Amino acid sequence: MAGNDGDTSKAFHFTVTLSNTSLSGTYGDMTFENGVASFALKHGESKSASGLPVGVTYTVVEQEADQDGYTTTATGTDGTITKDVTAEANFTNTKEDDPEPGPDPKPETGSLTVSKTVAGNDGDTSKAFHFTVTLSNTSLSDTYGDMTFENGVASFALKHGESKTASGLPVDITYTVVEQEADQ
Repeated sequence: MAGNDGDTSKAFHFTVTLSNTSLSGTYGDMTFENGVASFALKHGESKSASGLPVGVTYTVVEQEADQDGYTTTATGTDGTITKDVTAEANFTNTKEDDPEPGPDPKPETGSLTVSKTVAGNDGDTSKAFHFTVTLSNTSLSDTYGDMTFENGVASFALKHGESKTASGLPVDITYTVVEQEADQ
């Protein structure tokens, strides 16, 4: 058992299957029936099978492997019984505490500035000119900086030297700016 959220009192169930299905009886800490032994282990516990015939192959399986939030790593889960050699199957179940969910990352935003300049000798710098900004996202209905959008459309007036900025707009949005009095 490893990790900071594992339950050390939880029992994990194991099955040892031997290639010799005629083996029945108690071998060390395990009782086999037709070559199969089943048992449960908790954190820090172990079982061993002693006196098995040389040449018998074995497979060890944990029933709850990779379940209930645990990640299971295992070594030595299969092999062959060899004379004077101790074979080991080791299982480690790791469960980490889920980190507290943090705030959603702030989405990327951009801004759009519309300004008015009146040029020429006969230009009226006190006259208000009317603009409409239309966004590709027609669901935007809120105030972004100096502009208030309703269904993706903002309308406002500017005089010479004035500007309005829509800030906090979603990136990758497209827009169209139209001056109502253009070329008049």
